[in-house]
Parts: sequence; C-alpha cells; structure tokens
Amino acid sequence: MADTRTNRSRPLLAPALGLLVAVGGLTGCGDAASEVVSAGDVEVLVAEPLGGVMDALLTGRLVVVDGCLGVEGEEAGDRMVVIWPHGTEVIDAAGPAIDVPGEGEIGIGDAVHVGGGAVDDGSGAGIEVPQPCRDSPLWLASGS
Repeated sequence: MADTRTNRSRPLLAPALGLLVAVGGLTGCGDAASEVVSAGDVEVLVAEPLGGVMDALLTGRLVVVDGCLGVEGEEAGDRMVVIWPHGTEVIDAAGPAIDVPGEGEIGIGDAVHVGGGAVDDGSGAGIEVPQPCRDSPLWLASGS
C-alpha cells in the first residue's frame, strides 16, 4: 500500500513553488530597468543592472556629446556618449550634474575616470540610445 502522506504533499509542493517563484520575480521588478533621463536639453543614459563588467578605462572630462552626457578623452576630439551605471542619478538638470554610484557627484567639465568598455549599441545595457546620440561612439560604464 502506498504512503498517502507522501502523495498528498507532492501536489501541494508544485503550486507552492510556483507561487514562490512568481512572487520572487515581482520583487525584482522595481527599479531594474534602464532609462533615458532628460536633464534640460541633455539626455543621460542609465543602464540596467549588469551581470558582468568590462575593465577598460576612459579618462577625460564630462561633456555633452551629440545631446547626451559623455566624456571627452584626454586627446582632443576623442568624445564618447556614456551609458552610465545603474543607480546613476541626475542631481542638477541645469548643469547637468550626476551622482554616480561609487564615484560621487560630477558636473560638466569635471575630470572623470570611467571603467567599462566601448559598445556598438545600447542593447547590452537594455537601453534604446536616442537617435542623435548614436552618431558618436558609445561607452558602457561598469558599476562599482
């Protein structure tokens, strides 16, 4: 004769696990999406949380590149639109100035050192890059 205790618990386990997975999936939906934040006439691209990191280094000054916030490299004319790490916030739209997790506040003209790497488009960061910003190379910043 079969053990009825085991048979009764199995049918309840599957729905319970399904509910746990569904509820767990909902809790991660809060602020995980990428976004394009308008700061006056400048677009600030912010990535969704990334699973991996790139470890190249972009150094220069914070500038506006084709309508998006970016970096002008140490060599004249070397400008890249930056997709900033998840959690980056615009703190002054007039500047604009941003607060980058692990880096602090930076504004136009400030020296910056941005870890990450060059990318062909924003798909790896889950972001649709605005058309004017696509005319310049893109840099995907790694989070700290």
